[in-house]
Formats: sequence, structure tokens, C-alpha cells
Amino acid sequence: MASARLDLGLALLAPGKPDEAAAVAAAAIGSGRIVPSNWWRASEVVAGVQQAGVAEARDLREQYEAFRPSEPA
Repeated sequence: MASARLDLGLALLAPGKPDEAAAVAAAAIGSGRIVPSNWWRASEVVAGVQQAGVAEARDLREQYEAFRPSEPA
């Protein structure tokens, strides 16, 4: 479900719906069920939302930073 939400978030960026993309990405990230190989999708949605400059961008970035796995040492 988390992967599908990230895909939906990416799809919503294309027609210029970054606020909706932020909402579905936040649900995916907050679920705690994103597998390591799908974090690139979350990163792409976060970048697209930030580029659009919507109000939700800051909160989404903070959530992304809080939940993403740390880089291997």
C-alpha cells in the first residue's frame, strides 16, 4: 500500500497537484512500511512538492527526514 501511495504521489505531480501528492506521500511515509528499495520514490515526491513551493512541503520534508533509514556507515 505504501508503494502504491508513493506511485500515486508521483503521478499527481505530473498534472500539477503537489498538495495532493504531499498528502498521499505523507500517508505512505507515516505508515512506516516503505521498503528500502522504494525510498527513492519518496525522495522524488518530496523534491517535486518542494519544487512546487506548496505549504505542505516543509512538513513533508520533515516527515521524510524523520522516517527515512539512515545511510549505511
